[in-house]
Amino acid sequence: AAGNFGTARTELKRAALLFERERNQTASAAVRLRLSSLSLSLGRYSEALDIVKNSVAALDQTDNARLRLSAQWLHGEILSKMEQYVEAEKLLSKALKESRKFEQPAIAQSALNSLGVIARQTGKFTKAETLFESAIDSAESARAPLTGEEFRMAFLAKSLEPYENLTQLYLTQGDFEKAFVSVERARSRTLLDAVGSEKAGRKNDESTKLREELNWFYSRLARVENEAIKGLQAKIRDRERKLSAHSLRAQSTARAGTWSQEAGGFDLASLQNRLGKEKALIEFVEQNGRYSIFVVTNNRIDYVNDIASETEILSLLEGLHFQFGALRFGGPAIAAFQEQLKARANSYLEKLFNKLLRPIFGGLEGRDLIIVPAGALNYVPFHALFDGGKYVVENKKVSYAPSAAVWAKLNSKKPRPVKNALLMAFADERIPLVNDEVTQLEKILPNATKISGKHATFASFQKNAGDFDLIHLACHGQFRHDNPMFSSLHLSDGWVTVRDVYANKLNARLVTLSACETGLAKVAAGAEILGLARGFLSAGANSLLLSLWTVNDHATAKLMAEFYSNLQRGTDVSASLRIAQQGFIDRGEHPYYWSSFFVIG
Repeated sequence: AAGNFGTARTELKRAALLFERERNQTASAAVRLRLSSLSLSLGRYSEALDIVKNSVAALDQTDNARLRLSAQWLHGEILSKMEQYVEAEKLLSKALKESRKFEQPAIAQSALNSLGVIARQTGKFTKAETLFESAIDSAESARAPLTGEEFRMAFLAKSLEPYENLTQLYLTQGDFEKAFVSVERARSRTLLDAVGSEKAGRKNDESTKLREELNWFYSRLARVENEAIKGLQAKIRDRERKLSAHSLRAQSTARAGTWSQEAGGFDLASLQNRLGKEKALIEFVEQNGRYSIFVVTNNRIDYVNDIASETEILSLLEGLHFQFGALRFGGPAIAAFQEQLKARANSYLEKLFNKLLRPIFGGLEGRDLIIVPAGALNYVPFHALFDGGKYVVENKKVSYAPSAAVWAKLNSKKPRPVKNALLMAFADERIPLVNDEVTQLEKILPNATKISGKHATFASFQKNAGDFDLIHLACHGQFRHDNPMFSSLHLSDGWVTVRDVYANKLNARLVTLSACETGLAKVAAGAEILGLARGFLSAGANSLLLSLWTVNDHATAKLMAEFYSNLQRGTDVSASLRIAQQGFIDRGEHPYYWSSFFVIG
């Protein structure tokens, strides 16, 4: 009911009654389990307990082991919330034993996690640690055989609680190192699996056919009348499901195994050594709608608890984007108000700075920043936050990463010069001037190959992408919140999805996505980047240059020219972007024009 709990409760009660009239007691009990779980989430413990007791009585008469054990676990969980720990532990231990007997790993994981919470609440910290670790092992074992990556990600979203509880246990004990490693294990898991997965072959006829059908349906969607949209969307979902299943059947597990081992054995000492004296890693965590920070340097780990709420940050981001919208749609008429608009934007950037960086900034003198965001913080341009006198990027080089483990992996490779560049552009009504952008860049970059207009096809991308040190894609991008693996870039013959990118092997030092909103990834399941960035990291790109919001064509072309000129002089990727952005700042430009772009890697 999209957050409308009252409607959800009404409909669940109605469904339970309908099943009872049909004398389908099992289905009615299953619905009442949902109703009990909803009451539990709302803190109505007595109500939840009454409902689940009735469900348990009904399900004890059935052969449905999964539902019966789910009711047992829920009964124990409710008693635990009511601090009736002795009785709760008995029920949960019984549910654990029987779930193993009847091969119900998801329920076993939930029972282990709930038993761990009871142990933590009663001061049995060693036992709690063991139980949370067992819950994590159970979750990973249950996830491994799942047949689709989207299903694996969705499953992980339901099984992150043991990681979070283990982290809280370590924080309670003041062990920041173990807490940070626990956060990393959860955060890195899905992305590292994806980055490591072997791709399906490029020349597979079934995959090609499915992709062609999918693109045809995408193209139709923009032209049909309202009544036909639902039918087309259903066909699109069907083709996406088939393409996902086909791709996964064709994958090898060789690289995935390597990455999974690295994720499980995250080496904190190696990370700190790689950071050195020049860098600090700022990793944000979110729990119950509140943000906290780990600050990792070469010689210590600090933790700052509860710096801001997600609600506060979203409100400030809405205000910031409203200010940027004036620049996006205002045109030449607003030039006279540039300074006023800039001051208003700076006020939001300063409020975000005060919330997110002010609590730790004083201890980071002389260090560049690696930002690992969480939740809504993926939308924050940390490099453009304003301390009241200067933007962060004026004092520090700033890069981003979806996790510390991913950053360490990407930075384990030796940097190499850019010897050739692939420039692809496809203009549409949203970004009409991108052909001019790549024409200008062609003059700057060495051995550049330009592919534009009708020639900028997916086939040409597949054919050429693996042969270049630098890939610049100037085309519209869109992020799919409902299915992140089908986030896509618009080329002349349709949409190139994350899965399409995934099927290529890249050797690029840098991939630039000069399109709108390519970096806006809705966070799910602990994998902090689930948008187009995922596909390019998985395919082998070492660094990515992305945008956080729709950008101005003229400003983008200018910033890109300055960025690539710096890169040609041998400056690293983050420093090259910083110098280009500093030029805009020195000229007094509004942050909208320069702060959209950021570097992963």
